[in-house]
Amino acid sequence: LQVIPPEYPMLSDIWMGAGPVPESLHRILNILAKARASLHLPSFEPFSRLFYLVLNLMKFGEHRGGMYVHAFGFRDGASVERSWHLLAEGDDGPFIPSMAIEAIVRKLMHGESPSVGARAATRALDLADYDALFAGRTIKTGFRNERDDGPIYRQVLGSAFDTLPSIIKLLHDSSSPRKWSGFARVTCGKGPIARLIVGIIGFPKSGNEVPVKVTFSPENGGELWTRTFAERTFKSFQAPGTGRNRHLLVERFGIAEFAIALVVEDDCLTLIPRRWSLLGVPMPAFLLPRGKSFEAESDGQFQFDVTIAVPWIGLIVAYRGVLFPDQR
Repeated sequence: LQVIPPEYPMLSDIWMGAGPVPESLHRILNILAKARASLHLPSFEPFSRLFYLVLNLMKFGEHRGGMYVHAFGFRDGASVERSWHLLAEGDDGPFIPSMAIEAIVRKLMHGESPSVGARAATRALDLADYDALFAGRTIKTGFRNERDDGPIYRQVLGSAFDTLPSIIKLLHDSSSPRKWSGFARVTCGKGPIARLIVGIIGFPKSGNEVPVKVTFSPENGGELWTRTFAERTFKSFQAPGTGRNRHLLVERFGIAEFAIALVVEDDCLTLIPRRWSLLGVPMPAFLLPRGKSFEAESDGQFQFDVTIAVPWIGLIVAYRGVLFPDQR
């Protein structure tokens, strides 16, 4: 599969990866593979039925799979770094390995026969051949320039950023200070712990048609978001993730830090929390705040919808509304 364009003629290194969900299954497979290699164990093939049984018992977690190709090289004497990513939803992922056969058969049907004789199949197919097959399934692909210093959402999303509705791109496709204003409907949790969290962070009070101002201030490789709902103001700092959080958006509220996946689907930008920490200490995933949060375009307007809920506590705050660029 050719995923590195010809403008990258000199490749010094390529990394590839793919993994199943849940993460625990992925880690178990890694441990087994490393143990067999380091201890020179015989093939695990006799245990295939057991592995298949375990695989079917571990169907919890997200119904999503993916892979990537990460290339390092040189272009015009300068070092470059680029990656290609694939995300498959639902049951579509397992079909990908066999799609190569379908793509080659389709080429044959259009009179494109492969060359005779044994050879490397590197150029037998390219991404355009797969794109036609992916179109009928929930499979998405995109490129990312790993050393991009542009707007943070463009860095995280890569080429998927250009598929966003225009009003969402307008808000995020800038590295300059800016301000947007609008209004929102706010609903706060009613429990004592929820009210305490709302007060500590400065989340807005419940209300309809609450005036909103959001200021974006670039600093330290990210952006400081200052949100003012009527008389209440709270801040967070957003930046592209590094290390384990690479390709995620990291947002920090005081001592709490959240790694968030940005997913473009149905013309919406959905924000999905993946992991979190307090004072830099990783916290259990089952305590990760939940709630569907997304950005969308509605009648040409920027629409936001944020819900923050905590297991065993319930709703903390939910706010939805619209924003307009401040032209002053």
